[in-house]
Amino acid sequence: ARWADRRGIVNLGWQGGQGGIAGRIGWSETAWEPGNGGSGSGQDALVVGFGADTRSGGVLDLELAGRLSVESLAGDDLPDGVRRVLAGGSAGRTIRTGRVEIRPALSLDGTEGRWAFSPELGVRAPIGSGIALRARAGQAFRLPTMADLYLTPALQVRSNPDIDPERVRIDAEIGLVGTWTVGGYVVAAELAGWYRQTEDPIVWLASAAARWSPRNLDHLGSTGLESVLNVSTDPSSSAGWKITASGTLDRSRLGFGPNRNPLPYRPASAAAIGLHRWSAPVSARVLFRWTGPRTTTVAGTRSLPGFATFDVAAGWRLPVRTLPLELEGRVDNLLDRYYELVELYP
Repeated sequence: ARWADRRGIVNLGWQGGQGGIAGRIGWSETAWEPGNGGSGSGQDALVVGFGADTRSGGVLDLELAGRLSVESLAGDDLPDGVRRVLAGGSAGRTIRTGRVEIRPALSLDGTEGRWAFSPELGVRAPIGSGIALRARAGQAFRLPTMADLYLTPALQVRSNPDIDPERVRIDAEIGLVGTWTVGGYVVAAELAGWYRQTEDPIVWLASAAARWSPRNLDHLGSTGLESVLNVSTDPSSSAGWKITASGTLDRSRLGFGPNRNPLPYRPASAAAIGLHRWSAPVSARVLFRWTGPRTTTVAGTRSLPGFATFDVAAGWRLPVRTLPLELEGRVDNLLDRYYELVELYP
């Protein structure tokens, strides 16, 4: 059998000192052809979106943003006129008290019959030479994607048009960020931890008969720790290098009454180390990535081992007058490491 997936998107925007506007139009085509010569199926999608942001000025001096997009889907095995209008808006304000920066915000997002307010509060405060403390707490709302709702049934894939949105009841994080210049090199580091509680999380799982579909699970609790370290020469110079290292520890557990099981397909650990080298107009990057073991069932009785991949990329800047064009090529998994990312996935 064979899947073909093609997509394209065009973004246009303008940003000024007090605000900006942006628009996008995109399309995608997904097709499936069985290996036995039978009839296949396919879907075509069109997405049109628009957004704007501004500062209101005046006494409140609010940061306002609005967004609107229309998703339209057509294809085999679909009801006629599958369309969804998504809309949202947010208002926030940055309050500075001495060296402390506080930002409360409120968002409203949704579609017909499914709307939710999401408050958020962020704080950033310097605590030492080049070091700042940042913290954030809020709520979030995520609608199912068109793939969750209407992915073409093929190869034991079954969508779920009745799936409910996710609701993040609490999403909190706290961390330290720092930037220093040491011996002519720029060093940037970040260490952060998070805590998140989600109701009705959307998770794609395989059934006992290997039928793959999304469903709402009961409750998801996540805690974790992530770190990032960057060391580089002067980023503004025409030639130089940058080394990046990162690591993540993730403990995500599904709750079913008194039971707490690992979230399927979420690795408990991940890490990466990369090198970026540039000498105008040419640049090159190499990246080594590690993905830790993952369980494959809600019961957590089966698992997949961890794996590592090696990626490379190269770029060439070719500006046309004031237009900063760049040509880039990338190869992921250069060493052709064979691994199974998702067990039972059709």
